[in-house]
Amino acid sequence: MKDFKVTITDPARAAEWQEILGTTTVCVRSPIPTLGELPGHPKALIYELDLNMLTPEQFENIVVFISKKFNEPVEAVRAGILILGMPILADDCMVIVENPQRWLS
Repeated sequence: MKDFKVTITDPARAAEWQEILGTTTVCVRSPIPTLGELPGHPKALIYELDLNMLTPEQFENIVVFISKKFNEPVEAVRAGILILGMPILADDCMVIVENPQRWLS
């Protein structure tokens, strides 16, 4: 299991994640948000979803959801996520660091 996770706390966004992945807590690549460009959120702080921690079904659920939400072809969304990753808007997210002793010096 990964040490870095975020829980989406905004009720509307949490409901979407729950429907798509079956959870509102997901593994991320880093507990430190970075700047990203998202539709409607220029220069937003984001976490990057750890795609390696998803099941194939969860990955496909994300692809289909993004495809429908932004009216883009499934194949293009799949390729885009595999190349660019999947950002998670940092707003209304709670960071969880498990095993912090590994990360503190």
